[in-house]
Amino acid sequence: YTYYIPSFMDHAYALTGALQASGCKTVLLPPTDDESWNLGLRHSYGKECHPFISFTGDILKAAKQPDFIPEKSCYYGPSYFGPCLLPQYCLALHLILERVGLGAITVMNIADPTNMKELGAPYMMRLALGIYTIDRFFKWKTEIEPYEKNPGEVKAVYQQILLDLENGLASGSFIKMIKKSVQALAEVQLIDRNGSRPKIGIVGDVYTRINSHSNNNLYQKLQEGGLEVWPSSSLIDVSFLGVEQLHAEHLRQGHSMRSAAAKLLIPGGKLARWLVDRYFPDSIRTPQERQYHAVAKVSGKYADFWIDKALSLNLNRIEELHQAGADGVVHVMCHNCMLGNITASLAPSMRRDMGDIPIGNLVYEGLKSTHNTNRIEAFIHQVKSCRKNR
Repeated sequence: YTYYIPSFMDHAYALTGALQASGCKTVLLPPTDDESWNLGLRHSYGKECHPFISFTGDILKAAKQPDFIPEKSCYYGPSYFGPCLLPQYCLALHLILERVGLGAITVMNIADPTNMKELGAPYMMRLALGIYTIDRFFKWKTEIEPYEKNPGEVKAVYQQILLDLENGLASGSFIKMIKKSVQALAEVQLIDRNGSRPKIGIVGDVYTRINSHSNNNLYQKLQEGGLEVWPSSSLIDVSFLGVEQLHAEHLRQGHSMRSAAAKLLIPGGKLARWLVDRYFPDSIRTPQERQYHAVAKVSGKYADFWIDKALSLNLNRIEELHQAGADGVVHVMCHNCMLGNITASLAPSMRRDMGDIPIGNLVYEGLKSTHNTNRIEAFIHQVKSCRKNR
């Protein structure tokens, strides 16, 4: 196979690097643009969550290339175990591909435990370390971007970091590339290293809160409005939380022996994070996601922790950002997102518990909405006013 990976977020470079290290041929598709979006929209009903439309359009656009061979192509399909439409993505896309004569394309989640087992334990380790590392660089890059002395320098350095990390995963020089990349980003000239702007945290569904096409360049608009942006994690936090809470899940089901065995996995997750964290400076202001007991305690005040891991992490992240000093939080979601709707309904209660910190809810459906632009401008004004009056 040639594995085609959509650029749904920068963490896709970890997928391509880990696959290459396992001997696979990969193609990282360009980010979703208007052409691929319109292709996806043409072959969907238009009521799906918009990540699916982008996901569909990206492979349909790639299939138009003359060297694309459907029978030898595998497309990465994301999935998730929870109350979300993601588990239907692979099946729905396969039906569309069959309808347009591309049914020979294999659609598969190469981050699924069964498929990862086929690729081997080294692949799983590279993938986890790669995603977590890129996650840390993405947060750091987003945080310092408004303060760069030479416009465009942070973006250029960061893009090279992604390429270096991909190559490091593929070639076995990943730790070396982390050291090199940390030094490169630390050497970028900034006009203010202490960060004097109001700080805004971003929470919401994973795709919309990170993908710039999906959120219509939200980060850029907030930065242009005079704010510093603190992103949330990619789905790697869900994976780590799954490992940390597995012992409690088994215990709830009455499996004490399995619970004891699951506890042995927890040090491995901590070690994986330490292998990466030790190279990053303590001066990074964007907080890292907390672990199981803290997440369960915070989210449990507003909803049952066991409803869904992504929901619990989202609720925890709002308080997490507030305690780290955020002046406001933006909650973004695609339309009809079940987890997003729950978070939005609980936001007023969370706001009251956090000293009336501004929490804005933005719903994106793939359109460049003037309505959302107005809401962003109003939110920026609210944040600055609250900060001034404190």
